[in-house]
Amino acid sequence: MWIIYSLMLFLSSVVLYLLIRKCQISNIPYEIYSLSMFGVPLIFFVLAAILNPVVLAIPIHQILISFIAAVLFSYLGNLFSMESIKCAPNPGYSLIISKSYVIFIAILAAIIFHSHLSLKNIIAIGLILAFSALITLTKATKSNNLKWIALSIGAFFCWGFLALVFQYQIENGISLVARSFYILLIVNILLFAEIKYKKIKISKSKKHYFLIFAVGVLSGILNIAMQLGYESAPNPGYVNAVNASSISLLTLLASYFFKDELNFKKLFGVMGVTFGLIMLLL
Repeated sequence: MWIIYSLMLFLSSVVLYLLIRKCQISNIPYEIYSLSMFGVPLIFFVLAAILNPVVLAIPIHQILISFIAAVLFSYLGNLFSMESIKCAPNPGYSLIISKSYVIFIAILAAIIFHSHLSLKNIIAIGLILAFSALITLTKATKSNNLKWIALSIGAFFCWGFLALVFQYQIENGISLVARSFYILLIVNILLFAEIKYKKIKISKSKKHYFLIFAVGVLSGILNIAMQLGYESAPNPGYVNAVNASSISLLTLLASYFFKDELNFKKLFGVMGVTFGLIMLLL
């Protein structure tokens, strides 16, 4: 089942970040589409909690862990990631760095949670990351180059620690609804407060409303698929490896739709990432 969930994650991730790129090109403030990214999925979990309120009854220390994870890892990780995507010459370059926490998670999950980690899959993950490096390497001809790389590294650590928090809560029997509800709720409160403080206006364009809502729907699909993948995979790093490999297709499609940077070296990197993904899933 983890392979099915991971493929859902792969496809939804590609479409989501293409929509985010479109939001940025359309000059929609990141706070607005980020609120949709966290707000639309929250609606689903609120409805699930209404139908079965007992699922939210978790230990106080787990709520505290969710609060810390929401502020330090989810909210800040999203901020770093969105700003990095905006500055990068191609969104795929930024996301390859931020999502390469896969090896970090795979090894720590094996050590801390005794998750499965085979030699074949270590090699596959290594191939994904090595060829991803070809995609991210670019000459620092603009000041923004250093900025997007630094922001991507910040997102790398945020996403990595967030994945560990989710795995810890899974190991302690915290349900999908509970661990998602509290983090989404806290991040939405922070984003709403930020929008009010900055007095950010929502676009009146119907096309923008549709685009913003679509971002939220795809974000919901992505996060649910990721969480279910974590629950069923022998190692959460495998799910994250598929997530990271989705950037290869995103890089190609961003170049096609938005004329973002792409050259032969990066195309070769995309092919290498694809080979590593196939090896991981076989």
